[in-house]
Amino acid sequence: MYVLSLVFSSSIQNMANQMPQFEEICLHKNFKKECFNFKGEGTAIPSTFNEETVRPWVELFHLEIFICILNFTLWIYLAIDQWKRIEKDVKTSISMLSLSCSIGVRILFSTVAICISLVYGSKPSLIKSIVLQLSLYLDYCCHFFSIAISFVITLNYFYYCTFRNWHSRNFKFHKFGVLIFTFLFSIICAMSSILTSQIERIFQCKFGFLDFGKNENIQMIINRVTLIFPCVSLIIGYLIFRMSLKKRTSGAANHSKCKEKIVLPIFVTTLVYTILCVINEIIYFTTRKSSYEFQFLVFSTLRLSNSLPEILLAILLICTNNHIKMKKKCIKWIKSKTNTSTRVNVTNQISYTANPIQ
Repeated sequence: MYVLSLVFSSSIQNMANQMPQFEEICLHKNFKKECFNFKGEGTAIPSTFNEETVRPWVELFHLEIFICILNFTLWIYLAIDQWKRIEKDVKTSISMLSLSCSIGVRILFSTVAICISLVYGSKPSLIKSIVLQLSLYLDYCCHFFSIAISFVITLNYFYYCTFRNWHSRNFKFHKFGVLIFTFLFSIICAMSSILTSQIERIFQCKFGFLDFGKNENIQMIINRVTLIFPCVSLIIGYLIFRMSLKKRTSGAANHSKCKEKIVLPIFVTTLVYTILCVINEIIYFTTRKSSYEFQFLVFSTLRLSNSLPEILLAILLICTNNHIKMKKKCIKWIKSKTNTSTRVNVTNQISYTANPIQ
C-alpha cells in the first residue's frame, strides 16, 4: 500500500542521463508523479536545492527498514496461525493465508533487492537491474492483490450473511476460483501500470527505492479506479455490522460472531487506507506549487505510513484470533469446572442416600 514520496537530488539528473529516450522523467508513486524535464522545458530541479536541509528527514529510511522488518514478522506469524486454522474455516483462512504470504514474499524480496543493491553500489550490474525490476513488479502486484483480496473477504462474509444457502451450495466451486481471478486481476493491473509508463526502479541508500518512467496517465487512472474496491468494502462492512446488530437484537440463532470479528479488522484497515489516500490527494494538490524543500519534508515523513495499513491489519487479526482462542479456553475451563462440581454433587447425593444420617 503506497504513499507519495517525492525525492529531489542530483541522482535524478544521473537517471535522466541513463534514460535518454525520455524527454521528461517522472517519479512514480501510487497514483501521483513528479516529472522533470532536462531539455529546458517544464519542471526542473532548482540549483538552490539544499540537501543539508532535508538530511535528517532522509535518514528516516532507516526507520522505514525497521518498520518493514516488523511488518514481515507480524505477517509470517499470522500466516502460520492461519495455516493452523485452515480446517475450521477454509475459505477465509485461504484468503488470509494468501494475503499473508504475498506480503511476506514482497517484503522478503525487497530486502534481497536492497542487499544486492548495497553489494554492487553505484556500479552498473545486470543482476542488480533484474532484481530491482522484479521487486518493482512484485510491489505493484501485491499492492493490487491486497486491495482486491480484502474486498473479496468482505464480500464473502456479506454473501454468508445474506445468502447462506447459496453460499454453502457453491462453496466448493468458488473456493479457489475467486483467488485465481484476484491474482490475475492484480497481475494485469500491475503490468498495465508499469509497461505503459515504462517504469524502472533504482535504489539509493539515502532514499530507498525510486521508480522512474514516462509521463503517462494510465497508471494514475488504474490506481484511482482500484480505489473503488476500498470504498465498496467500507459500504459492505457497514451493511454487515447493521445486519449483525439486527440479528443480535432479534435474538436470531446461529449468528456467527467469529466471521464478524474477522471483518472488523479489515473494515478498520480499509478505512485507514482510504483516509491515507484522501490525505495523499489533498497534500498532492495543495503542495504542487510549494518549494522543493517543503515537499521533500512532507513526503519523506509520509513515507513512513506506507506499511501502516498492513501492520494495523496484522495486529488486529492477531489480537482477534488470540481473543477467540482465550474465549474458547475460558468457556472450556468453565464447562470442565461445572461438570466437576456436578459430578461431586451427584456423588455426595448418592452417598447420602446410601448412608442416611441416623
